[in-house]
Amino acid sequence: MSRSSKMLAVVWAILLAASPAPAGEDPGEKKGGGGGDDDTCGGDEETYCTVVTASRADETVLEAPRSVEVITGKAVETTKAKTLPELLAEVPGVLVQKTNPGGGSPMIRGLVGNKNLYLFDEIRLNNSTWRYGPVQYLNLVDPFVVGSVEVLKGPGSLQYGSDALGGIINVIPLEPGFSDQLFFGGGLAGKYSSADNGMQGRLFLHQGGSGFGIRGGGTVKDFGNLVGGAGVDAQPFTGYEESDADLSFVKYFPAHGLKLKVAYFGTRISDAGRTDTLYTKLRLRTYDNFHDLLYARLTGDALDETVKYRFILSYQHSVERQRDLRFTSPAFHEVDRIQATETTIDTIGVTGTVSADFFKKIFGITGGFDLY
Repeated sequence: MSRSSKMLAVVWAILLAASPAPAGEDPGEKKGGGGGDDDTCGGDEETYCTVVTASRADETVLEAPRSVEVITGKAVETTKAKTLPELLAEVPGVLVQKTNPGGGSPMIRGLVGNKNLYLFDEIRLNNSTWRYGPVQYLNLVDPFVVGSVEVLKGPGSLQYGSDALGGIINVIPLEPGFSDQLFFGGGLAGKYSSADNGMQGRLFLHQGGSGFGIRGGGTVKDFGNLVGGAGVDAQPFTGYEESDADLSFVKYFPAHGLKLKVAYFGTRISDAGRTDTLYTKLRLRTYDNFHDLLYARLTGDALDETVKYRFILSYQHSVERQRDLRFTSPAFHEVDRIQATETTIDTIGVTGTVSADFFKKIFGITGGFDLY
């Protein structure tokens, strides 16, 4: 497909996405203000969002003992950010270092890279290959699947381990909805950015009924070279391509107070260029990042909701291909040297959390484990 054809397709997607929707809430998606079972906020007030990152138990932002910022589902929908790091740049106390459009690394409490912990639906994304320094891995999360984001600023190593020194970013994905009656629906969305001639298109479908919900979709992105202001031409090697796919299934068992979720999220980023030494040393580094996440999550309660628990079994497959190029001249036509490396990581994780509240939440206790 030519670039003009892609642009036309995205324009149609934007027009369709902007068309009026039927009144009432779409049962096909559950938009979160936090990671708890009660994924709702009191209007636009983030104070009443349910979060889990601060104490690893369901609580509102007002009840949380730590500083937690919540990017609500409404904010995710209305933002102009093209990537998740751009979305986090709006959070007070978070500075995003972005050397290249295909990257973006949040700095929290002055720390960056593997000193901050990234979670996706409470699943650890960090692995042993992450370096101390700006990393591009948060860009592997497609903003179209984000329901909300919880940002805990400050150390969380006691609960999450040694890499949660600066802070924790917990991305809560959209969940399939359910209804008393069987329903089927979907949607088409698109974004266009003129600065880099970037185009994004997404198609999603959902189905649900009494006690179950299914949601799946795919996203395609094509970003061109970034053009600066007056007198600045297009910056070479700043464009890249990305494709994403997701599928989630949720089954409710009201009689037993259980909810089972099985989900897959995959991302492919190709030719994301790091150009900070391109003009000074005639060197270019490009990345191909592939990431697949498959997990099952069981949540439930007992003793009239006095005790709540959740267990997560996850598998991740990550591939990073890195190419270092050195050019012979500023024209960037001839390459003097190419060095390529590839790293593959497979991660199996098991997480469990149990919390209990007694005497109308006057006294509570939370415990759990993480094995990766």
